[in-house]
Amino acid sequence: SEPLLLRLLRSHPTSRVLMAATADAKQTAPESGLKVRYGEHPDQFVYVHLPPGEISSGILMNVIHGGFWKGCWTVQNTNSPQMLQAWLDKGVAVVLIEYRRNDEEGGGWPRSNDDVLEAVSRCRDFVGAAVDQAEGYKPTSVEDLKVGVQGHSAGGTLSLWVTQKALLEEKMNVAACFSIAPVGDLLAGWEMNLGEEGGAIQNYLGEAVEATPAESPTASAKLDAASPVSLLPMLAPAVVVAASEDTDVPPMLVRQFYSKLVEQRDEFSGAHAFIEIEGADHLEITDGTSEAWNRSFEAFWNVLVATS
Repeated sequence: SEPLLLRLLRSHPTSRVLMAATADAKQTAPESGLKVRYGEHPDQFVYVHLPPGEISSGILMNVIHGGFWKGCWTVQNTNSPQMLQAWLDKGVAVVLIEYRRNDEEGGGWPRSNDDVLEAVSRCRDFVGAAVDQAEGYKPTSVEDLKVGVQGHSAGGTLSLWVTQKALLEEKMNVAACFSIAPVGDLLAGWEMNLGEEGGAIQNYLGEAVEATPAESPTASAKLDAASPVSLLPMLAPAVVVAASEDTDVPPMLVRQFYSKLVEQRDEFSGAHAFIEIEGADHLEITDGTSEAWNRSFEAFWNVLVATS
């Protein structure tokens, strides 16, 4: 009989796109990019994708996948080929980031975050390596590329965190953040016991699933360090997206985080945006074939190109 994981993947809407026959030419498989390692662990790598001929937009996007930090959700089975193609069609270089997750040696907080920060910090080098290996490709000054970060779900949480950390630690000048269905406040996510079986935030932080934050002597320090809400105000424009029918990361949770973001009245207050897609669920908002994706993608694109 078919293995359970494969059955689960086939039932996952984004994975159905990935596993379908490639009848539509306007899509790019995540694993078809140049694979570059940034560490010794098997999951410390990126796939680099270049648009045809040249990086005409002058933009580099880092994309961080979700899956509540579980090892079964990977850079291959969570990134829609049409989503990736949408960036390439804009003349954007794309770095798809894999990282250690909870149920793998060394994964979870803080190492998942450390991995993503390392990858974003080196993203220009990754693209430079891909350009050097691409026959006939127009030479590119990678140091001049504008850098953005996109993430969905757990990746949305990481996208907010890494944008702030990269700028605070002067590791990468991130121009804008595209955060889709993030758990921006990990304390609120813990209290809601998010995840199919519950305990997604607790597992990520290495805490007992049945514990409350008040009962854990280590929870406060971890939440302060890992939760994007603790790193506000934002140091770059952020477009935050929620889906009205999302049962994995309820839109109320995303709305509450965005309210705290704009309350800071930082220098990018006029550029931040919140989009709630009516009728969409958790996965539809990153399905590159959906109107939900197209709407939020174009909104972020307008913010990104307007940044200096």
